[in-house]
Amino acid sequence: MFKLRRAAGPPSASGIADAGFRRIRRIGRFVAVLAVLLALLWPLALAASWADLDFVQGRLATEFGVAGRPIDTSAQTRALAFALSMLIVGPSMYGLVLIARLFTAFARGVVFEEENALRLSRFALVLIVTSVAAPFARLATSVLLTMDNAPEERVMALLIEGSDLVAFLAGWAILAFAAIFREAVRLAHENRQFV
Repeated sequence: MFKLRRAAGPPSASGIADAGFRRIRRIGRFVAVLAVLLALLWPLALAASWADLDFVQGRLATEFGVAGRPIDTSAQTRALAFALSMLIVGPSMYGLVLIARLFTAFARGVVFEEENALRLSRFALVLIVTSVAAPFARLATSVLLTMDNAPEERVMALLIEGSDLVAFLAGWAILAFAAIFREAVRLAHENRQFV
């Protein structure tokens, strides 16, 4: 548990100049770097997945509900499937950038600020929106991969995964936490005015 105490000198921009926040700063630096790396590597890993025919016919076919069916693995179809996947990964990358900015602020000792509450709210909305959109993106991909099949071999698979439900609930939990955090920011600002 971290305790706030008044600094001997003038407070930092966030009002936090306490040695007890060194751990938050270390965690902030680590998470910020990790989030940026993930945001950069995710689309590259996704492109590599769609470029690998064996992976498309194995793991991805199962993920999109078309395992055991003939699927179109032409370069054009795989490029379109990659674009569909990016409809979910793109907002998720934005969410990772928000997390990187949030934890960069923490690493600088800037914690109780309105901008951080806003970043949390936006990240929560990213989780909620992508968790709702992901099953429909998978459905569109299943249609795309089997579109050239005979009618009885076409697939329209609406798959809701456990991770979609967890992300949906986590998004709402973080949104509630952001509202609480925003109130803590307001109280911290009020307290600083009386010091």
